[in-house]
Amino acid sequence: MIKPTLIIAAVLSAVASWAAAQSVSTNGNNDYAFCANRPDRPAMVEDMPFREAHRGILIQRLYAANALERVVESDDCSCETRFPAWDSAVEQYLELYAGIEDRHEIRSLTSEFTRAINDYRKLARPICEEVGNW
Repeated sequence: MIKPTLIIAAVLSAVASWAAAQSVSTNGNNDYAFCANRPDRPAMVEDMPFREAHRGILIQRLYAANALERVVESDDCSCETRFPAWDSAVEQYLELYAGIEDRHEIRSLTSEFTRAINDYRKLARPICEEVGNW
């Protein structure tokens, strides 16, 4: 019982660290350092019960992977490209992944999206740094 709890805590900590790194304020008042008008996370992610947190993490990873992929494919790191509306990620989740009952399968998918994020990040970072959106 302790192992799954530690794994969940580690995953949630990693998500929080990644989110903080992407949204650190330079002036200390909780404003984003860049792209201040980012869309809010959807209520279904924010209000997800703790026992379903793995699903919320999957949606967040799906969103981030899709956004970074768009940056790389379009060679554009405008705020609209880097932080698009959540609609397509939520729609993709509902269509392809919401019906999956196996928690381990959800975690496996989350890991796949995390790997994609890491791969796209290497390519997107120089594009975004060039316009000050990293």
